Amino acid sequence: MTTHSHLDATTKTWHKPDEPRAFTLKFDQSKLKSANPVRRQEYQEWKEVEGILFTSGSVCLDRSYMNYFPTLTDMCDSFGTIGKYEIEWLDEQESEPVE
Repeated sequence: MTTHSHLDATTKTWHKPDEPRAFTLKFDQSKLKSANPVRRQEYQEWKEVEGILFTSGSVCLDRSYMNYFPTLTDMCDSFGTIGKYEIEWLDEQESEPVE
């Protein structure tokens, strides 16, 4: 029997390295401090933005400010300093059958 490593589902080789990957970033700003009680409440709320990881390694977020990061690690470090975050890769979501 011949095995083909490029078809191995455990290594997720179906992701093409030469294509950008879309993701959703969910984050809060819970590590930030404010004397304003309204702002403190806003910092606890989770926000959601869409982003793209380009083949060059750079990241762009769909926001009105500070939307470019040279690497995914830089983006994660930035959001880690202000609170908690989660990344959900859109190409890893199972698509539901359309009826």
